[in-house]
Amino acid sequence: MVTTNYSIGSFIERIQKSMASQVSAGDQLERRSAGAVQEGARVAAAAKQDIDAKVAQVDQASASYIVHQKDHCRNRIAELSIQLQHKKEHQKKVKAKLLAYKEVLALV
Repeated sequence: MVTTNYSIGSFIERIQKSMASQVSAGDQLERRSAGAVQEGARVAAAAKQDIDAKVAQVDQASASYIVHQKDHCRNRIAELSIQLQHKKEHQKKVKAKLLAYKEVLALV
């Protein structure tokens, strides 16, 4: 039989202290992990907020561009309508002149 300087009670105390130390280390690790999870959730929430804000900016910019393009198209349609009206008026004048020339030729 092997003899040691330690009694069984002392040996059990050392094992209990070691186990308590390991449990304490495990608890610390668990707290740090929980802190890391919370930090990760905070970072994810901040990133989502940032992304949502950027999406809103893009949506606003898109809406503004669409409104601008609609206004541009309306203005262009108005310009073309005026040009068309002028051409019609010019065409009427030309037809009137042609009729006048035909009448003059008919008299000759």
